Amino acid sequence: MMHSQTLQKALYYGQLAEYYKYINPHQHIHYYQKHYRYVCQLVQESHSPWRSTDDERTFADPSKYSYYAYARVLHASPDAPPVDVYVNGQPLLRQFAYEQHSQYARLPEGTYTIEVFPSGKTTNPVIRTEVSLDGGKAYTLAVGGTLDDIGLYVFEDSPRVPANESKFRVVHLSPGAPSIDVGVVGRDLVFEDIEFGEASDYLGVSPMTVDLEIKQAGTNTVLLEVPDVTFRENRVYTLYAVGLPNGEPALEVLALED
Repeated sequence: MMHSQTLQKALYYGQLAEYYKYINPHQHIHYYQKHYRYVCQLVQESHSPWRSTDDERTFADPSKYSYYAYARVLHASPDAPPVDVYVNGQPLLRQFAYEQHSQYARLPEGTYTIEVFPSGKTTNPVIRTEVSLDGGKAYTLAVGGTLDDIGLYVFEDSPRVPANESKFRVVHLSPGAPSIDVGVVGRDLVFEDIEFGEASDYLGVSPMTVDLEIKQAGTNTVLLEVPDVTFRENRVYTLYAVGLPNGEPALEVLALED
C-alpha cells in the first residue's frame, strides 16, 4: 500500500508542476520539488517489483528507471459516458468526460496497467491493457472508438520543434468515418489516407493561421471545414478528428498542444 500511495503523490505533484510550468514558475518549482521527493522515495522503497494488494498484478521495477516518460490521457469515445482511469490499480482520473484531456504526467519508464471504468465503478473495466512507456518520450493515451468497440490508442508525441517554427499532425479518432485526407482550403493536401486509429507524420510549418479541410480520402468530398487554425512559434500541435461523421456528437477537430 505504501508504494501505491507514494506513486499517487508523485503523479499528483508531477501534474501540478506541469500545470504551473508556464503560468506560475514559482508554483512550478514548488510542486516539482515535491514530485521529485516522492519519486526518490518511490525508488528507495521499491527494491523489488511492485505488486497490488488485491490481485497480485506485477508492476515495473523502479530500480531500472534511468529516464522518465510523459503521458497524458484523452477521452475521445463519442458515446462513452464519463470514465475513471486507473494506473496500476490506483485512480488517476475521475469523472473524465468526452473531449477532456489531462496534463502530461511524468512517469518512470516501464510497463503500466491501464484500466478504464464507467465513472464510479471499480469492476468490469471497459478497457484493461498494458502500456509500455519508454524513457525520454511523450505519449497520448486516447480512449477511442464507440462504446461497443472501445479501446486505448497510444500515440507517441514529439514536443520538440526548431526555434521559431511550429509543427503539427492529424490523428483520426472519428469512429465510422472513412479514411481521410487533410489539406489547406483551396490548395494542396498536406496529409493523405489517414485511417481510423492512425496518426499522420508531423509537418513543420512557419507560424501562421490557416483554413484546413478534412476530405474523404481520395475524393473531393469535404467532411469538415476547420477555419482559422493557428500555429504559434515554438509550439507543437496534434489535431484530433473526433466525433461521429453522421451523428451526435458531430465530427469536429480537437486541437491539443503537445
